[in-house]
Amino acid sequence: MKNSIDFHKILDANGKLIGVLDFNNMIPVRDDVITEVDMKIHSNDSEKIKRYKNLVIDQLKFCRQNQEIIVSKANKLYRLVQKKNTSGQLKRRCLNWKKLEEILNRFTSNVSDK
Repeated sequence: MKNSIDFHKILDANGKLIGVLDFNNMIPVRDDVITEVDMKIHSNDSEKIKRYKNLVIDQLKFCRQNQEIIVSKANKLYRLVQKKNTSGQLKRRCLNWKKLEEILNRFTSNVSDK
């Protein structure tokens, strides 16, 4: 697949495909439920875990280096899908972000009420 409004390839330093960003599957998340993941490679990590951590480190490095492009694409897609005249095909590929935001807001207000 090619990079598009709702899809972006993650490439390593050699241009090898190591992941993708599917912007159409974005979900709203509260800051207080985000947890940091320990990506430090420890001597007791299995080879499989070491490879996975290295992959995630490379993906994160790509995302940090391309942060402006990624955020811009995400915002552009979000705004585009909210418009009434946007193609139905694009809207069908994307989650219903307004509904997800409403659910998150209801959940957040219920949590803060307790």
